[in-house]
Amino acid sequence: MALGRPTRDRHELFASLREHAPLLSSPALGSLVLSRYDDVRELLDSGDFAHVTRGPGMTMLRGGFQAWHGQEHSRKMGIVARRLRTPRALRDDVSGRVETVVQRLAGTLPLGERVDLKSAFTDRVPLLVFCDLAAIDDADALGRWAAAMVARASGCSYDDLPLAGAAALRDLEPIVMPLVRERRAVPGPDLVSDLANAAYDGAHLPDAEVVLILAQLFVGTFEAERLLTSAFHHLASHPAAAEALRSQLDDDDAVASFGAEALRLFSPIQAVTRTARADAEVAGRTVAAGRTVIGLLGSANRDERRFADPERFVLDRFRHDAERQFTPSGEILPFGAGEHYCTGARVGQLMIVHAVRALLGRARVEAAGDAPFVGGLMSWAPASLPVVLRGAS
Repeated sequence: MALGRPTRDRHELFASLREHAPLLSSPALGSLVLSRYDDVRELLDSGDFAHVTRGPGMTMLRGGFQAWHGQEHSRKMGIVARRLRTPRALRDDVSGRVETVVQRLAGTLPLGERVDLKSAFTDRVPLLVFCDLAAIDDADALGRWAAAMVARASGCSYDDLPLAGAAALRDLEPIVMPLVRERRAVPGPDLVSDLANAAYDGAHLPDAEVVLILAQLFVGTFEAERLLTSAFHHLASHPAAAEALRSQLDDDDAVASFGAEALRLFSPIQAVTRTARADAEVAGRTVAAGRTVIGLLGSANRDERRFADPERFVLDRFRHDAERQFTPSGEILPFGAGEHYCTGARVGQLMIVHAVRALLGRARVEAAGDAPFVGGLMSWAPASLPVVLRGAS
């Protein structure tokens, strides 16, 4: 049985919005909605808009990355960026760590029998990579915490979400605070040590802020899970594309181009919400202070004004500048843009590159059941990925 195709409904709606209502005032959402690439990019690049604290798009874990701006943002993000984003760290440390994790996990997958690739592989890779970078030994404890947090959030109203987030952070403290105290005494080459020993305004970061940053970094791995699942969904449902990619596994640009195109078409985050700090302008319209604006990333990444043949997966679309797509100067918008561009984007690139090499180098991924895309306004990905792995030889 073939894998289910990604639903067309949302993309038909997005295309209609781009054509007929690129700046839509939605009473249901209480927001302006932007659907064209240039307008969404302007929203993300603008310093006049901040993350929302109420309503659609708000998160459980308030503060931290979302609340920092200017010098505070650059200095505190620098603590994390030095380990996750600098060319030297990526080349000399992170890439090898990701490759080791991915190869080890891929080697455990059974050949010739049905397996849910999502639960067995694409969900596990980001969890294990994060734990390796943070030197957290108990990945299962962190996984249980994440599952409990998601379950708690699923039944929350917007008003209750901040309380649920505070409860999730309290639950995380017993897992990470012993490590923070230990590594203040004996630092190591890991994220927890970096944050535990970082100074800001002459003092260590408060314990509560260290816990929050680690929580937000880990929650960011959910995006990598959805990306990997969507990417392998495409390969399983398009055998010819998988074979074409298999023939180029030694080509860094070709594999990275595949990852960038998967991000463009299957943005793990489909929309972002911002609020105007003061009276501001976007898409040629004045937005009053406090008004919310939703940017549809899933629409912007398929805007025919920006991308040729945007509904088609083009394997080599970004062949000549694939790496740039995982930086703030890239054309695609799954990681946002501007000051709050995702600091883990390059780690995401390494995860998809090494995952594709490890799995396609070992096996052919054959669809073994339906895997429809699910999600709401903010996210969209397959809920499972039933496949059979056949020997690659």
